[in-house]
Amino acid sequence: MTRRPVTPHDAARADAIAQAHARSRALGLRATEAPDFDALAAADLRELIDTNRTLYHQARPVMDALHAQIVDTQSMVLLTDRNGVILHSCADSDFVEKAQRVALRPGVSWAEQHRGTNAIGTALVEGQPTTVHAGEHFLRANHILTCSCAPIADPFGRTLGALDVSGESRGFHKHTLALVRMSAQMIENHLFNTEFADAIRLQFHARAEFIGTLYEGLAAFSADGTLLCANRSALFQFGAPLAELQEREFAALFGQPFAAFMQQIM
Repeated sequence: MTRRPVTPHDAARADAIAQAHARSRALGLRATEAPDFDALAAADLRELIDTNRTLYHQARPVMDALHAQIVDTQSMVLLTDRNGVILHSCADSDFVEKAQRVALRPGVSWAEQHRGTNAIGTALVEGQPTTVHAGEHFLRANHILTCSCAPIADPFGRTLGALDVSGESRGFHKHTLALVRMSAQMIENHLFNTEFADAIRLQFHARAEFIGTLYEGLAAFSADGTLLCANRSALFQFGAPLAELQEREFAALFGQPFAAFMQQIM
């Protein structure tokens, strides 16, 4: 049998999982530990949701749409806060019982210090989209799962929470992480537009067909043309961090003075 060659991506992912396991051991966790079913009381969970209300309300419709794409795959979509506490979930009915067995439900923390290596906790530590499959989980009780998670950041890059798809390990699909990443980016764009609802907002891309898609750049300006913020796609297109872009004039970014641009759109 011909083995698939190990790619740099595979090697980097294996290294990230190994580091997460090392962190788990350093935290004093044991792989044989039973799942911790301790969850926030209903009132405390409501308070946590209220604290994260903007994230929660912007994420809910995206979660429903993501779940519709993966329905009947024995899986669930989860939203957490920045500390890995599950705020909301939507699940296939045939996966709910298995999820309950490992305390995969609202009010429960899936931070690494509580669950060891897992997609939610590890993605939040690494600040990167992460898949943790079956035996890659530190706790043996979680080997029944395959999980893909992407952090969600506010417009200034500060982590607000995470979006995760967890399911039966036999249902692993390599494209799940891509769906999760796109959904997380959609939430981030919604957060951007909400944060800068009163600012002058530009949608742009080097290729016109990408405007109106997840790949468009978003930039918000004050009335005098000062750059307030830009989304991930905009930073990628400009090839510079936000702090550097904020020092540039509008004309240096878009090839014309701000006043001329405003005349065009008024």
